[in-house]
Amino acid sequence: MKDAYEAIFLLAGLTGVLVAAVVYCVLTFMGYWKMFKKAGEPGWKSIVPIYDTYTAYKMTWKTTYFWIILLVGIVSSITTYYAGLTSVKGMWYWLDFIVSLVLIVLHWMTASRMSKAFGKGFGTTLGLFLFKPIFVIILGFGSAEYKGPQA
Repeated sequence: MKDAYEAIFLLAGLTGVLVAAVVYCVLTFMGYWKMFKKAGEPGWKSIVPIYDTYTAYKMTWKTTYFWIILLVGIVSSITTYYAGLTSVKGMWYWLDFIVSLVLIVLHWMTASRMSKAFGKGFGTTLGLFLFKPIFVIILGFGSAEYKGPQA
């Protein structure tokens, strides 16, 4: 009987995670769709993986940074993989730590550029950094106007 309850709780937990993931994706798609429309981009670009991020970078700063972040993300995946496999863990752990910090800084810079492109300040930057789907919805459906990439 105990195993049946464990299975039910596991299934309920997995269902909750799946529902949360779907809600996260739908909210992000909707917000990006409206944001892209405000920036003069077709809304359908928001539902194409990777291309939506590329379009967001095009709206906020140069697409060169998109390719840099994509490369850093790939390097991060490789360093994380080798940090878990190799017996010489110290070097790989430190390299993975540094690459992860670079990704965090670049993510912050992207959130800052996005909020400035819509005429918003630090609060929106912090919101985009920590609660992206909520603040993408706010920028997309709110009164924010696209002002273009800011220096």
